[in-house]
Amino acid sequence: MLRQEFQRLIQLLSEKIKTYYGDNLISVVLFGSQARGTPRPDSDIDLLIVLSRAPKGRLKRTEDFTELEETLEPYIQNLRKKGIYTYINPVIKTKEEILKGKSPSPGYG
Repeated sequence: MLRQEFQRLIQLLSEKIKTYYGDNLISVVLFGSQARGTPRPDSDIDLLIVLSRAPKGRLKRTEDFTELEETLEPYIQNLRKKGIYTYINPVIKTKEEILKGKSPSPGYG
């Protein structure tokens, strides 16, 4: 049941990401325990989101993602009622940052 709940959330999240970022989205990569298929009830959802263009700095990127994340809040609240305390941990980078190994700001993934 746990994996099924996470898979449904990840599917919803993927759809929201595609809609929110549109043509700016290059790739979404799931990593961590979710990708390995070994989630626990308190596991986060680690995502690498690669965009063509992104605002400078981690704060603005996180603020933008928060708008998207808030649309999933009813589903996440329902999971909490079932004892699943997850959160979404996005790393948002441009293609150029990935290719050059750069971070949008110091101390950012």
